[in-house]
Amino acid sequence: DWVDWADRIYVMEEIHRVAIADRFPQATRKTQLLDPSGDIPDPIGKSAATYAACLNTIRTHLSRLLH
Repeated sequence: DWVDWADRIYVMEEIHRVAIADRFPQATRKTQLLDPSGDIPDPIGKSAATYAACLNTIRTHLSRLLH
C-alpha cells in the first residue's frame, strides 16, 4: 500500500532501488537515489563519526528536495 501511495521513493544505494523495482515493478519510475550523483553508503557497523557524516549527507539532499 505504501509503495502505491508514494509519489516518489528515495533510496540511499542503487541496490535498494533495484530491490524495490524487483519487488514492486510499478514503483520503478518513481524510485530514485537520494543523491543523484551516486550512492550514500550505509554506515551500519561504522564509527559514530561515519553515522554523523551520513546523517549530514542525507539532510543536505533532503533539504535540496524540499526547498
